[in-house]
Amino acid sequence: MNNIPAVQIAPPQIARLRAQRRLYSSAKNLLALQVVLSAPFAVAWSVAGIFFPTTKAYAASWGIAVTLLDTFVLTPRQKSLKAKAAKIQEAFDCDVLSLEWRSISVGSRPDPEDVVKWSARKKLSPEDEKDLTGWYPKAVGVLPISLARIVCQRANCWWDAELRRRYAAGAVAVVSAIFGISAVAGIIGHFPLDQWVLAGIVPLLPVSILGIRQYKDQREAAERLDALRGHAERLWREALGGAQEDRLMQQSRELQDELFDHRRRNPLIFDSIYAKLRNRQEEQMNRAAEELVEEARKQLHLDRP
Repeated sequence: MNNIPAVQIAPPQIARLRAQRRLYSSAKNLLALQVVLSAPFAVAWSVAGIFFPTTKAYAASWGIAVTLLDTFVLTPRQKSLKAKAAKIQEAFDCDVLSLEWRSISVGSRPDPEDVVKWSARKKLSPEDEKDLTGWYPKAVGVLPISLARIVCQRANCWWDAELRRRYAAGAVAVVSAIFGISAVAGIIGHFPLDQWVLAGIVPLLPVSILGIRQYKDQREAAERLDALRGHAERLWREALGGAQEDRLMQQSRELQDELFDHRRRNPLIFDSIYAKLRNRQEEQMNRAAEELVEEARKQLHLDRP
């Protein structure tokens, strides 16, 4: 038996989850600003530049300006918010999963003032608040902590990877559609290639850079998570095979280091997409955890609660 189900719903842990959720949401708001500046405005400038040649210089200038803003302001701020959220999530995981804090890879613990500040920000929806109380599957409560910890870490990897694969496919579809609109406009207007490139393509640089970056980053993140999940599953086999507690603790701590690094630099996913997929994926995650718990019961002859 372990205390994961009880510890994860304690007020200090809920405050941490609420703070990291709001930090990530703030970073996603910046991403939304990038999308608005890159996509709708880019398409408008592109079409205007094709049909109104006098605006093509303004269209090109817009594309360059948004690219610079993205590179030097919006993206660095996103990284800062994500790093702070990842550190708060790490504090939650260390307490809930009974892991030591690894200063050499994570740095100092998050300031309590930051947790209080971000936890007290804009109120979450009732559904989001409910989501915070079931962060890890409750079924793991019947397992020894060394096994329960592995199940939770595996659940982290599977959940995130699944979201990112779906998001990456959507990013490609959006960018392709935007370039398709520009190409159709150029064909309809019978514009020379050089005019189409300057007026129709250059304004699309921000959205193309953003879309390609999103696709590449999301796919790479999913692949990293798949590798980490594979490590968790190998560790699970070792645990069921009778591996020593000290080794399981060491391996879980190393896996947690990788999870922290992933969270610190992971590409963002909009809350609306997360919410749309949450219920179905949560059900799948809980079922997988229940299957692992049952496997451990049978192989290790654990008593039922």
